[in-house]
Amino acid sequence: MALKGKPLQLVATSDIRYFGAEAFLSPDKYEGKGISLAGDELTFDQMDQTFSRRMGQNLPTAFRPIWFLFMAAMKDMGYMFKW
Repeated sequence: MALKGKPLQLVATSDIRYFGAEAFLSPDKYEGKGISLAGDELTFDQMDQTFSRRMGQNLPTAFRPIWFLFMAAMKDMGYMFKW
């Protein structure tokens, strides 16, 4: 597995959606400013445990060849997993 027990920093898509909408609705307030969003830092096993507890099934995964194609197509995503 690519993460090998390393934690991954996660941000809720609802937080991104909220602040993205705010920036479009109030451009003068957010012009030229950066917003830091913080979220959980979980290993894959921790994510799987939480997902399993809430959804009643294991966290879905992709086949390795598909994942390598994805990482090659999106260089920044690939770099994120190679720290």
